[in-house]
Amino acid sequence: MSLDISLKADWNGGVDGKGRIEAADAAFDIAIPKAYGGAGTDTHPKELYVAAAQACFMATLRGITAMKKLPVEHITVQTKAIAGDTFEIHHAVEITLQSGAGDKEIVTAKALIEKADELCEVGNLAKKAGVQITVAPFVAVA
Repeated sequence: MSLDISLKADWNGGVDGKGRIEAADAAFDIAIPKAYGGAGTDTHPKELYVAAAQACFMATLRGITAMKKLPVEHITVQTKAIAGDTFEIHHAVEITLQSGAGDKEIVTAKALIEKADELCEVGNLAKKAGVQITVAPFVAVA
């Protein structure tokens, strides 16, 4: 499948200024982090990068759980990243299954969390660039 993606970016001011990225359905105010001499007041590129990996992972997970007809009530993904000499992304994933789900559904949910990590296109691009991505699954029943 191919997606047509079009973005527009504007910047006002110097290094401590701010910018804005606009897409068809979203907009983001951006700034250079304080650590690099910027204002640090808005989202910075590495946060957007991590957010893209997180969004892809979550959408992939929800898509495959729906295909497998897993009785999902809620999904939460807490993502932490370390962006230094190495770049690491860690997703702590919690799936809450609907009341009445049994051991089979719990095992399936855990396996699908791992599968989503394998299938996420943005995550796979990041891994090819040397980013380490880890996933910690947790499954509960409502």
